[in-house]
Amino acid sequence: MNHQKVQPSLSYYELRLREVLKTSFPNLINNTTFIKERSDLAAHSYQQAFESGLAIPQCNEIANKVLMEGL
Repeated sequence: MNHQKVQPSLSYYELRLREVLKTSFPNLINNTTFIKERSDLAAHSYQQAFESGLAIPQCNEIANKVLMEGL
């Protein structure tokens, strides 16, 4: 029987935010609550923008602004 621990997959926004934090804000890299909440908010913002009919580049811009707000 295989007892490997399954790693939860990280979203694009979690990965992106972790990359930025690692290089520019290392004091925040272990703040998993911040990372999860911010990445979920960015994903939700992208979805709302897309559903409202915006073009994909605009959706990406909105999501990235949300993801990086205050950093």
